[in-house]
Amino acid sequence: MSPAAISSDLPQWCGNSDNCQQALLGWLFLNQDQNDPARPKGEGLTPYQGKKRCFGEYKCPKCKRKWMSGNSWANNGQECIKCRINVFPHKQRPLEKPDGLDVSDQSKIHPQHLCQKCRTLGYYCRREY
Repeated sequence: MSPAAISSDLPQWCGNSDNCQQALLGWLFLNQDQNDPARPKGEGLTPYQGKKRCFGEYKCPKCKRKWMSGNSWANNGQECIKCRINVFPHKQRPLEKPDGLDVSDQSKIHPQHLCQKCRTLGYYCRREY
């Protein structure tokens, strides 16, 4: 797919810049699997279906509690701390990595007991990713 063809679908994350590498990479990151004709529409439990960690937004359907996490993964949810039910993200986007550095808040403790990915792996989900 040519850059011209992509530009019509590309969100305007970087204003009017003609050379917005972050926006292009983000768009490709979130849409890479959606362009695969072998992948059925609507497959998966989350908006993002890639292998990398991303940023997710969550809303518990039971208590309406909202939260965000820089430890969001495809087809994995996080447990609502209030209702104790697994909630899948309703929005996901790439992590912002200016100059290759992850700027998520490393001082916050990741509640591994609430993270489906951590529980599935049996260890901290960012250990190898």
